[in-house]
Amino acid sequence: MVVNIDSLGGGGGGGDPTTEFFTPGLGQTVFNLAFAPTNPEDTVVRVNSVTYSEGSPNPGVFTVVGSVLTWLDLDFTLDTQDDFEVTYFV
Repeated sequence: MVVNIDSLGGGGGGGDPTTEFFTPGLGQTVFNLAFAPTNPEDTVVRVNSVTYSEGSPNPGVFTVVGSVLTWLDLDFTLDTQDDFEVTYFV
């Protein structure tokens, strides 16, 4: 797993936006974020440019507890070729 972090200054409603880029291992489902999101419901995941939000339109695709994001979409197994991007506020 390769992780790149891009923290942007200047805040939004929930603090400073942080984007992390992961290269998942084959079948990886757990990702350790650098920080715990201020509001996990505002977390956005992009896989190969497809956007997922914790609440909608795909509830249950992932969860965030503390600083751990768990990918729950077992119908879509992550691969080493996937681009996995997580944006949240800290």
